[in-house]
Amino acid sequence: MRVLSYSLYGDQLCYQLTLLMNLGLIAKIFPGWEPWIYADRTIDPTMLKYLENRGGKLILMDPQPARIGSLWRYDPLWHSEVEYTLVRDADELVSATHKAAVDMWIDSGKLLYTAHTVPAHARKIIAALWGIRGDWGREKLPQPKWLPEEGFTGYYGEDEDWLDNHLLPLVQHSWLKFRANKEGVMDGPEFVSIPYEHLTPYYRWSNAQFGALPQ
Repeated sequence: MRVLSYSLYGDQLCYQLTLLMNLGLIAKIFPGWEPWIYADRTIDPTMLKYLENRGGKLILMDPQPARIGSLWRYDPLWHSEVEYTLVRDADELVSATHKAAVDMWIDSGKLLYTAHTVPAHARKIIAALWGIRGDWGREKLPQPKWLPEEGFTGYYGEDEDWLDNHLLPLVQHSWLKFRANKEGVMDGPEFVSIPYEHLTPYYRWSNAQFGALPQ
């Protein structure tokens, strides 16, 4: 099983409707991959029904403070039936370029895949642009419940801090990195570089672009 994993929380339509668009694209660009959506159970039930009807597997979650919900999408890492997991943001449309990078990663046999698609991406792992093979070593890292009782507060960047501090030490020996740049120059021997102008750009939408959710 191959999974694209998303978190969905809050009431901003820019995330909800872009994820809805993504479900149609996933079927075409990532055939055979399942979209798993870890959704705050208080989201408009009409939207949840739309997402489910378009092929999303909904996993309903209890609401949590701040941005703790961004960590829910890491859950497939501990599912033994999942061969590959890709973690994405709800407001980024999948692209054929990213699919080509993912195919190259799978062919490489590496455990970890990361992509840095704009120059501002400075973290080792961008929380919305990475993937991992199912045999990464889940037995070495207990699965968190992503709750305040475990010390999670939902501050901005907590998801990437967790990746750097807990996951990366286990898999950094087997890591394929993609970095886009305008010149297409390799950033180092461990990078596969993609010219920036050849990348399908992010499609991020302002909430003001969407009207009321149709009933």
